[in-house]
Amino acid sequence: MTTTVSDRSPAPSSAGTGGVTFPRLLRSEWLKLITLRSTWWSLGITVLAMMGLAAIFAASISFIPEDEATGISELGAQVITFGYYFAQVTVAVLGALVITGEYSTGMIRSTMTAAPHRITVLAAKALVLAIVVFVIGILATLLSWVITMPLLPDGMSVDIAAGETWEVILGAGVYLTLVALMAFGLGTIVRSSAGAIAAVLGIVLILPIIFTVLLGTGQDWAIDLYPYLPSAAGERLMATSGGDAMATDPAAGGFAGMTQLDPWVGGLVMLGYVAVIGLIGAVLVRRRDV
Repeated sequence: MTTTVSDRSPAPSSAGTGGVTFPRLLRSEWLKLITLRSTWWSLGITVLAMMGLAAIFAASISFIPEDEATGISELGAQVITFGYYFAQVTVAVLGALVITGEYSTGMIRSTMTAAPHRITVLAAKALVLAIVVFVIGILATLLSWVITMPLLPDGMSVDIAAGETWEVILGAGVYLTLVALMAFGLGTIVRSSAGAIAAVLGIVLILPIIFTVLLGTGQDWAIDLYPYLPSAAGERLMATSGGDAMATDPAAGGFAGMTQLDPWVGGLVMLGYVAVIGLIGAVLVRRRDV
């Protein structure tokens, strides 16, 4: 007797093999971010730096006579965001490390293997980074307000309930977020921590200094171009309505004929730079080997 054995095998069950969805990617990137010591160091230094520099600035102007302080309450809003100048360095470092850290360890291969849609992975990383930096920026600015409130003269006191004050506070959070995303995009392009950090700091710190020197020599083209530099435009997010830009803006030094962008226009200009850098990074990630 011949026994016939069927060649067909039962089809494997697909139960429990859920795909890599965007919410799962977000959760994965969140866990990666909060389990890194560099994250906590960067965020902690950001908060402390903003509080400390704001307190120093407030203490230095607390000696202004009260009658002279009256009518310059806008300076109080600048005091509570004064520490952003150092904070942008720490969030830039964090933004670069979020992507370049995986390239340096080789973990990016595992990430891209588990989630082959590379643009979705980049989007998840960028979104988690943006939310964290924005929240920390707001928190640090509010803590700066708390610590400087007893130090400022009455004429410079900041009304936390005022809409204009919240525009400045939110502007600080948005600016720091855009700096972090710019560093993230540059990290995606160069795939090197040192290279990405050097590039973003060159853009937000060194480039304005170069232009300030050129402005001092009376270069008309520099006067026209300066307000549209990434950091100069982004800093307008922290300017009070109709007020001067922050301390690093040479327009505050009296350069005649310089354009003063509205806060929302400045924010859009910087967002444009971030979008272009991010787009270049996304194209390269799709075309290059991991």
